Amino acid sequence: MDITAAHAAPPDEVEIDRVRAFNRLWTRAARLIGRSYLDSGRPLSEVRVLYELANHPGQNARALAQGLGLDEGYLSRMLKRFAASGWLARRPDPHDARRSQLALSPAGEAAYRPLDSASRREVGEMLSELSPAARAALVQAL
Repeated sequence: MDITAAHAAPPDEVEIDRVRAFNRLWTRAARLIGRSYLDSGRPLSEVRVLYELANHPGQNARALAQGLGLDEGYLSRMLKRFAASGWLARRPDPHDARRSQLALSPAGEAAYRPLDSASRREVGEMLSELSPAARAALVQAL
C-alpha cells in the first residue's frame, strides 16, 4: 500500500481530528511527554539517537540528523555528551575523510539495552490488554 499517493483527496476535518486525538493518546500512553523517557533520565530525542546508533550503525551525523529531523547543532552536542560518556564509536568514512561513521561503543550498547528492554516491555504490557483480534487489527492498521 502506498501511503503517499500523489492523487489522494485532501483529508477532512474529522480525519484530522482523529489523527490528532490518536497522537495525544499515544504520547500520553507511551509516556513520551515529559523530561525523561521511561524514567531513564534521558529525553526521547536522546533515546531515539541511541536506537538509531544501535540498530543502524555506520551513519554519519548529517544523515542521522536528517533521518530523525533533528537540528545538526543539537545532535552534535548530544553526540559530544555520548562521546564523553564513552558511548560513541567513530571511524573514518571511507568515502569522505571529513566525516565519521557513528556507532555505539560496547559501553553505549550496555547503556542502550535496558532502554530497549523497558520500551519492549511497556509496549508488550499495552498490547496484552487487547484481545488477539484487536492486537492483529492494530498491527495491521500500523
